[in-house]
This record gives sequence, C-alpha cells and structure tokens, in this order.
Amino acid sequence: MISLSTVVPGSNAPVIINEIGTSALQKATARISRIKTLDGGSFISHRGYSDTDRLLIVNARLSESKSNLLWNLFTDEILLNVSIVDGCYSGAIESLSIDKGDIKMKIFIIERLSA
Repeated sequence: MISLSTVVPGSNAPVIINEIGTSALQKATARISRIKTLDGGSFISHRGYSDTDRLLIVNARLSESKSNLLWNLFTDEILLNVSIVDGCYSGAIESLSIDKGDIKMKIFIIERLSA
C-alpha cells in the first residue's frame, strides 16, 4: 500500500494505492563506478547507498475518481509525502501513465522523513 499526500495540507486530496505484483517498491542503485586501469584491470569505487537513490515503480488499478486525484497530484504538486511499508519519504512523481484505470508511475525519493 502506498499513500501519496501533499506537503501543504488541503491543496489536493491524498491518494491511497494498493499496488499490484509487478510494482517495485525496493528498487535502488548504489553509487558505484568502475574505471579501467592501464594494466588491463579496473578500479571500483563504492560510495554507498542513499535513500535518494531509490526509485519506486508503481503499477495499480484505480477507480476513475482516484485516477483523477492522482493526476491532480502529478500536475499540481512538485513534492509529495510518500508513505510505504518501510517508512515515510519526501518524493516526486517522475512519470505517470493512466489508461482506463491502469496506472504506471515512477516516483523518485528525495529524503526519508521517518523510519
């Protein structure tokens, strides 16, 4: 379950989404780079992981009214409060596709607000 709400209360209604199995709520990449060395080997630099490296991929089926609320959040808001099973985050919707109630959405995480 995902809850999306505005940072400023009352500007748009919150949306609760029950994602389907193809969603990816724990997708992230570490800050790793690989550099080729002159001796034919390579150097790997691992600079760790941050919550800002997370990308939430959400697939769901919503009613028309919830789809409209979600579209309003996407078009009217820059930052959102994003609540998922492992915490509450500040985030932004990177992309949103709505087709007859089927939604596909990507959310960038900006920072963790709580554990």
